[in-house]
Amino acid sequence: MYAHRVGGVRPGVYRFWPERAELEQVKSGDQRVAAAGLSLGQDLAGNACVTFSMIGDLDRAAGTYGDRGYRYVHFEAGAIGHRLYLAAEALGLGATGIGAFYDDEVHRHLELVPKQGQVVYHFAIGYPVPDPRVSASNDAAGNHMIGILVHGDNHFVVRGPLPDRDAARALIRHWSIIQIGATTGH
Repeated sequence: MYAHRVGGVRPGVYRFWPERAELEQVKSGDQRVAAAGLSLGQDLAGNACVTFSMIGDLDRAAGTYGDRGYRYVHFEAGAIGHRLYLAAEALGLGATGIGAFYDDEVHRHLELVPKQGQVVYHFAIGYPVPDPRVSASNDAAGNHMIGILVHGDNHFVVRGPLPDRDAARALIRHWSIIQIGATTGH
């Protein structure tokens, strides 16, 4: 975890120890330039409040599940990403998965050795920047939804009017839509 602007957490890189549910600071100081650079130069990784490098143990997964282990590690990273999208939305923040990063440079920066796993996914959470291309206008009937649009490594949390049948059909040709809630008349 690259903590940039997180209340109660000093800027730096942290490792999460699930056995103890603890964070250990492994690098101190401003990591915004490093996070952006490691994420293939994507500024959003440095501009976010927090960015994550998800590390998977592909060898252990392959040893346990055979060839499917590789997929399972990525499925797990995606499932964690979906939970992070929901948590960010609940807190009024924006989130995005980042599928492009420099593997070897991430490993060096985090001082990972092969037996510790390898990076499989990056994820950033911060204050949303409005983008009219993915924002919806108010619906006269007051029917609104919250959902996640998914296409490959691109995920967008969307809020707005429920799409009509034709719009939904057009979207599903290229995107997976995961509706996570709906309200009427607000």
